[in-house]
Amino acid sequence: YTETNVGTLNEKILGVTNGSNPLLIVVPRFTERLITQSMPLAFYPNIITAVLRATVDLRSTDGSSITITGFTNAIANRSILLSSPADGNGGDQLFTDGERQGAGEFNNGTLTLRLYENQTMHAEIVY
Repeated sequence: YTETNVGTLNEKILGVTNGSNPLLIVVPRFTERLITQSMPLAFYPNIITAVLRATVDLRSTDGSSITITGFTNAIANRSILLSSPADGNGGDQLFTDGERQGAGEFNNGTLTLRLYENQTMHAEIVY
């Protein structure tokens, strides 16, 4: 057999500690995911709050996006402005609706959050 150098061990890759180690398997998922609303009644303005923490980096250079579904019968503009609380780590500025930073795209009950150019949603950070 031929011995092959696998590179440097114990390096962080895609936000995963020791991600460079051979056979280390990390399942990409959200370890924290909470979505709440300010108003449960129909035909009233509603503020949706999403709290997310991923196990790996989500990067714009990889074409990463987050899709939130289930907004049945919701009426909203196609472009949804996002905001982030002081402890939200600037999560609102990570995303785009395809035209502007700090927005998501709403279509047929689905909100799509695409990473804005050169942005990364870092692993293990709560947004």
